[in-house]
Amino acid sequence: MGGPYPGPELGPKWIRAAGLIGKLEADGFEVWDLGDVENPPVGLSSAPELRGMDTMGVLTRGRVEHALQKGMFPVVIGGDHGTALGPIAASAAHHPTLGILWVDAHPDFNTLESSTTKNPHGMVLALAAGLGPRSALESLGRVPLVPPRRIAILGARSIDDAERTLLDQHEVRCSTTDEILRFGLVESADEAIRYLKAQGAEAIHLSIDLDILNPANWPGVSTPVDGGLSFDELVTLVAWTMDEANVVSIDVSELNPNRDRREQTTEAAVAVIQSAVAAL
Repeated sequence: MGGPYPGPELGPKWIRAAGLIGKLEADGFEVWDLGDVENPPVGLSSAPELRGMDTMGVLTRGRVEHALQKGMFPVVIGGDHGTALGPIAASAAHHPTLGILWVDAHPDFNTLESSTTKNPHGMVLALAAGLGPRSALESLGRVPLVPPRRIAILGARSIDDAERTLLDQHEVRCSTTDEILRFGLVESADEAIRYLKAQGAEAIHLSIDLDILNPANWPGVSTPVDGGLSFDELVTLVAWTMDEANVVSIDVSELNPNRDRREQTTEAAVAVIQSAVAAL
């Protein structure tokens, strides 16, 4: 629903076909697959310009709430990055001091007014922080889901000018890929986690957009940006975060099998999820 290109809706099918569940079970975990969530008809939105922003936040929320109530660790697989809203909403209701670690080539902190594309997947984090159309915000249950001071972005390397202004205005912590290269991956992740804890975040939702990876080797995403992390670096980042923070839910989004090459990005997605779950 959130992006302009076909393909991300195939992500869950390809990740299952690559053996995610069997691999997690082989690692000793009990896995409950709660199934796919179907997009509602586009006409369900209250206004055409919202393009589903007032419905995409509730698509996965109920299943994540169920998982949390049962003591499970929820892993939500996209789809475009709009899939992050459901687990953030559910985890924020379950953990009132939730923080967000957003690992993405894009901050996704645009609004309808600032966005040049008007694609909702570029507004997801802003919606979580309480910025956006009233009907979309009300659909999430609480506004904001997470205050901007409890949000940290890692690895951004494509930031719109107006988006940068919004990030600065709302004091969202944003570390770019260049900063990670300069200061070190683990050091940058550790600083982000310490920052979130200092802001009162006692639980973390980890949101991973696969376009954080370098598309030269992992091209299966809808909005690739030159540069980025290697697969080994992303696995290290995820494992470090799981070890150092109280991560209560994750989402992995934006796999576009239509653009993948020899299933390299699909296999990376599976391995990233495995590395997260292995640290539980």
